[in-house]
Amino acid sequence: MVLIVPNFIVDLIGGRGVGTGLSVLINVVYYVGMLSRSGQTLGNMAVGTRVVDTNTGGPIGPGKAFVRWLSEGILFVLLIVPGLLDILWPLWDQRRQTLHDKMAATLVIRT
Repeated sequence: MVLIVPNFIVDLIGGRGVGTGLSVLINVVYYVGMLSRSGQTLGNMAVGTRVVDTNTGGPIGPGKAFVRWLSEGILFVLLIVPGLLDILWPLWDQRRQTLHDKMAATLVIRT
């Protein structure tokens, strides 16, 4: 929700091609920056959750944050059915991880 307005403005100013590229860049910077710095986006802060490394329980860093962002995007944009499975996966997973959490070796915890 936080990125809707900036992405809309960039699309209006930059046009379809440039605007889409800039929107992707804005999304990457936001998600990777927020998750690697504090483990939380504004949405995570609102619901009281944090993304952590599954092995250490600590911060995930920019590499894992990027892998998490990219894998979620691929599951949704390119492959609709796996994207839906990604959302539902925590319902039956013992650690309540999404598929993109498993791909990035991350875990969402309550704070």
